[in-house]
Amino acid sequence: MTRQSVSQSLAQFEQELGIQIFDRSKNGCRLTAEGQIVYRYAMQILTEMEALSQELVQYRFTNCKNFSGQMIFNFSQHFNRSVSKVVEYISGYFPQAS
Repeated sequence: MTRQSVSQSLAQFEQELGIQIFDRSKNGCRLTAEGQIVYRYAMQILTEMEALSQELVQYRFTNCKNFSGQMIFNFSQHFNRSVSKVVEYISGYFPQAS
């Protein structure tokens, strides 16, 4: 996303809310009081989105325990000992797999 598109999106968001999020000057910008409220909520939303993402990953992983089928791994003999531990670990999560 370019700086210009971010600026346009922010201006549109400010217009939709009927507020000014930043005090802008030639020296930079800072959050207004309303902007601080927006920031606080934005951070909460991001935290919730991350929690949602993690919960969905966990849900998908948990539901994959019903996986059945065949897993085939081909490695050189050099890796057999290390890989067998990984396969054993994975097999614990997918007991229906052979």
